[in-house]
Amino acid sequence: RQGNVLNLDILGIDADFNFRQPIGVDAAFRIGGSISYFTRFDQNLRGGKTFSVLNTTGFNNTFPSIQTQTRANIGLDLGGFGATLFANHVGSYRNWSGTTVVPITTVNGLPDSGGDRVRANTTFDLNIAYTLPAAGWMGGSQIFVDATNLFNREPAFYNGANGYDQYSGNPIGRVITLGLRAKF
Repeated sequence: RQGNVLNLDILGIDADFNFRQPIGVDAAFRIGGSISYFTRFDQNLRGGKTFSVLNTTGFNNTFPSIQTQTRANIGLDLGGFGATLFANHVGSYRNWSGTTVVPITTVNGLPDSGGDRVRANTTFDLNIAYTLPAAGWMGGSQIFVDATNLFNREPAFYNGANGYDQYSGNPIGRVITLGLRAKF
């Protein structure tokens, strides 16, 4: 229980940017995004031979190695009102679990290719908010509406017990939340 069984050698790029441009006395345009992009995802079991699991999930059931995952946003603030649209993208990858239809090919006993292709998936989220004026008992508090998976898109099919990959998809469709972030 206390020994390392799985060794990973991972390289990639994580990038993030945010830009805000005032467009008037009390207004601003916002744009931003982030990306995680793996260039290498090698592993070995108990010090054995190293092999690549880049852009696959399911082989070790612990660390997904989907090569491309991004989230971008665009928003507008007008006085106390704000609206932001988010786009979430998971690139296509291979299912290397024990439930694949397309067999995983091996070289010298180590996985090399094959497996089922899992399609890329893009979803959108929306946040609309109003921030109360700073003066007063609830000043600075925010009333908001969040819509997650705005267009109710199903996760990409993944041949497994659930029909989706827990690392890259969510079976819960659109969720709309009305809330209050209070300051007092």
